Amino acid sequence: MGELHARYKYRADRMTYACPGEDEGKTRGQQSRPLLEKRVRSYMSFTLSSDLFRRVRSDLNNVQILKLGGFDLGDRGAWVLGKALASNESLALLDLGFNGITCKGVEQIADALEEGKNRTLKTLYLSGNGVGVGGAARLSAALRSNHSLKTLYLSGNGIGDEGVKHLADMLRVNTTLTSLYLGTNGIGSGGMAHLADALTVNHHVEELMLSQNRIESAGVHSLVDAFSTAILPLQTLEIGFNNIDAAGVIALAEMLESRPNRLQNLYLDNNPVGDAGAAALGRCIATTTSLRVLDLSYAHLSLLGFRDLCMGLRESTTLMGLLLDGHDWASTKYMQRPPPNVASLAKDDAYQYAAKCIVTALQINPSLPLVKLTGVNLSFAPGGFNVDVPEAVELTAPQPVCALNERIMDHVRRLAVPDSVAETSADTGEREEEATTSREVAVVDQSRKVLDKIAALPFDADELNALCEYYCA
Repeated sequence: MGELHARYKYRADRMTYACPGEDEGKTRGQQSRPLLEKRVRSYMSFTLSSDLFRRVRSDLNNVQILKLGGFDLGDRGAWVLGKALASNESLALLDLGFNGITCKGVEQIADALEEGKNRTLKTLYLSGNGVGVGGAARLSAALRSNHSLKTLYLSGNGIGDEGVKHLADMLRVNTTLTSLYLGTNGIGSGGMAHLADALTVNHHVEELMLSQNRIESAGVHSLVDAFSTAILPLQTLEIGFNNIDAAGVIALAEMLESRPNRLQNLYLDNNPVGDAGAAALGRCIATTTSLRVLDLSYAHLSLLGFRDLCMGLRESTTLMGLLLDGHDWASTKYMQRPPPNVASLAKDDAYQYAAKCIVTALQINPSLPLVKLTGVNLSFAPGGFNVDVPEAVELTAPQPVCALNERIMDHVRRLAVPDSVAETSADTGEREEEATTSREVAVVDQSRKVLDKIAALPFDADELNALCEYYCA
């Protein structure tokens, strides 16, 4: 997903659903869009750049947030704003996205960011312009000595691998930048190698957004090597839309499973991950102690890959968000060994089975902190698998599926761990053992009730056996 799309992210022990930077809009000192439009039109009446500069510098006094995205400012507007920025002591966020700014316009902005000039700007949006390799090089040179900027948006600027090399060299010495957005820049595996190498010595970049590039599995292997060399500071990694296949995902999952890391949010959406990649991620989430959000939307999974992914949920103690939009669980298109002459499974049974995979994981592992689930509708589970839902949850009401799933998961946990009065530790241990046995018996009992339904699904013999073993395990 691109940087402007809202998505779930783990932050400080809570789940949020927000566009990057949206909280800044609530900060005092922001100029309203209508007022900005009026002022920008008034600027057009100035014929002398010196007069325009003085007016802009005066207008920016005490402004903390300035959003000028899509105003068609061009290089002249960027030059004036950059010149004013150099002496400004209030601006914390500057949005100049989609303004037709080239390397020439970026020159003055970069100059303002050099050491000894602007000391307040923390977020700079330059996405959707055309700064190119030259602009990336100039910004990188300025940021080598900048001590205030924390977030830089450069998506959609055509910087390519060469431009990324300049940024990577900057990251080796910069100590303040924490978030870097580089989506849709034509970055390939070579550019990823430059970034990965820089991250082994950078201790500050926590968010790296690289969606809609050409990283592929070769680029992921460079990142895996970096993770294997050092404990990277990365907490959020977005590499959707990069044609990363199962081989790259397996390598990444195995590294996260075996090496210490800080990664909390991993976005792999819109990549051909496949069932093999999903199985590797299932093993990863069973053991990792840091990963909180995993996005596998539109990742070419079948019901079998989803089943293997859910096996990891049985043991996970950290995963809070699992995003699986864009999958038809009744389809056999992405199965490695699809049943012969069968284009799809029975839709209701497939959806019911998908829901049951989640419910069973929660019944076995009620401590699983999963609160956000997309791509699976758990309302298919209650009627078919005897999972009661409180009357307050109206399954026919037009509620977002994610919100409905959250309520159902909470209810399943309450059923799995009933409330009890405080007891001695010995008695508590005995009751926990009895409860575990009771849950296991209940799961097996419920599993046997649905074996007939599973048998009706047109899986081949090996797959049917695997499904039965899963339910009766």
